[in-house]
Amino acid sequence: MNLIPTPEGIAVVVSSTQEVIGTWRTEVFASKFEDKVDNIVYVRADVEVRDGWEYFHYNQAEHCLLKRDLDAFDIFHEIQQRNLALEWRMFMCEDHPHCWDEGRKAGMVRDHGPAVRCTREKLRAIYTIEQLITVV
Repeated sequence: MNLIPTPEGIAVVVSSTQEVIGTWRTEVFASKFEDKVDNIVYVRADVEVRDGWEYFHYNQAEHCLLKRDLDAFDIFHEIQQRNLALEWRMFMCEDHPHCWDEGRKAGMVRDHGPAVRCTREKLRAIYTIEQLITVV
């Protein structure tokens, strides 16, 4: 699926057919985007693998607040430029005990809602960033 900005909002389009299967109205999209990613902490760590186990040394934390002058069209632009990506976190339930135990039937859609992905280099386009800690 692709996301395409339109005058009404952002269209969810099937890549292979270009069929529009849904639209997020601009106001709703902006509100949900802000609810999900307005106030985050970006943490960096060095990773080392020893004896098959990952060990993390957290060494930096930054407080990221959405820029106050950011609007839905700015967000749409960042999506068009591939600076932001929405990841669809949904799957079809299968016919096995894990799904049954959760009260789900085979063929039901399990929707965890979209996740927002952004590379570290692109964060400054949408966030005001304040250094919280740096560990040497």
